Amino acid sequence: MKRLLRVIPHIEKKIFIIHIYKNMGTTLYNQMSDSYKNKYYGQRNVDFYSSITVIPKNHSLDHLHIDQLLMMGILHHSDIATLNCISIIREPIARFISICNFENIAPSTLINVYRTRPERCNEDKQAPMITTALNWNITLFRMDDRAGIIRWFRERNKAVNLDHRSNVSMKKYSINDLTLKQLEYLNRIFIKDIELYNSIPVGGIHI
Repeated sequence: MKRLLRVIPHIEKKIFIIHIYKNMGTTLYNQMSDSYKNKYYGQRNVDFYSSITVIPKNHSLDHLHIDQLLMMGILHHSDIATLNCISIIREPIARFISICNFENIAPSTLINVYRTRPERCNEDKQAPMITTALNWNITLFRMDDRAGIIRWFRERNKAVNLDHRSNVSMKKYSINDLTLKQLEYLNRIFIKDIELYNSIPVGGIHI
């Protein structure tokens, strides 16, 4: 693993993107170097890490919790003090519709999945992904705070272009496909995500 760490560009070594599903993470990762993506993104390096840890089946590295990456040996305790972490938080209902579009599943169907499979519902919550007992240096931005996100990277000498979107879904479903009862249900189960999103000011917040 030391060989891989040496080839990551210096300006990227202290940046860590906490990728919450359907929150523009792939857009950001695709603007990092190949060596950065080889270390932190996707399933391409499962064989590389197999000598030190077990990657959960069918999981991309970038969707694993930061504390889990630490326990797996992919991140290290020294990273807690040195990494500058960024995570994008999305308006929860808009994100739910984006998940439906990305997975080509009707909102009513996904809501039924949530009701019958609580573990899937928990997987789709944002707040747990940035909840940690460790002192990680994490800055949160709303997804629509493009200027703030760009500035955060620029302050770390990394240019990003948010117009170069990746994994953009076909907009088959919209909030108009939700009944009032369904919307109330989603507001209830995503209450922590709603509170989190509303707590983030323009310009981001350090947690």
